[in-house]
Amino acid sequence: KPIKQLRDGVATIGAGNLEHRADIKTGDEIEELAHEFNKMTDALQNSYTTLEQKVEQRTQEITALYEVTTAVNQSLSLEDISNAVIAKITEIFRFDTTRIFLFSHESESLELRASFEVDPRYVTGKHTFKPGEGIIGRVVESGEPMVFEDIHNDPRYSALSRSKATRNAQLSFFAVFPIKTHSRVFGAILFNALSPRKLTSDETRLLTSMSEQLAVAIGKAGLFRQAE
Repeated sequence: KPIKQLRDGVATIGAGNLEHRADIKTGDEIEELAHEFNKMTDALQNSYTTLEQKVEQRTQEITALYEVTTAVNQSLSLEDISNAVIAKITEIFRFDTTRIFLFSHESESLELRASFEVDPRYVTGKHTFKPGEGIIGRVVESGEPMVFEDIHNDPRYSALSRSKATRNAQLSFFAVFPIKTHSRVFGAILFNALSPRKLTSDETRLLTSMSEQLAVAIGKAGLFRQAE
């Protein structure tokens, strides 16, 4: 009877009921086998749950990236493109501020082209940067993102930031991603949050992909202006 009960349990699990557990109390090897069987079922259920979560998360990422791609392809205006990206990123990540700086050949500097703040107190006065100047200039020069989970406990911020704009606005989280394609860096997009924050690897990957889509759209808008 215990062996038949265990065999029936295997069939129940195989049918998709991962909640089932074998309840066998024989005090011998059959009970030990049932215990190991239950441990295996626990592991299988946990793996299945983790897989479902990963699929759901990946689906959300793809949907978000699709929405950004759709938004930037609806216009050839740099202002419209920048505002559309900021709106989508704010909706997804809930940053307190988001700003886009683009390189201007006329002034040979990075100029603020679009911004969003949930509170006017977070507005900063620094609107232009030279390549290599401060954190934004360094990101554009290197083409690599910089993330400060909490500027108040990260010595890199004090060493690299010249304006101290994030600190003056009483914000904590600060991240800057380059807006680039494989061959060119167009500028940078920065994010702030009032509280310290840690970006997951998935969030970092998604923000990188969004920045790349923004770069492609900016490149297309530039070619359109040249054609005009």
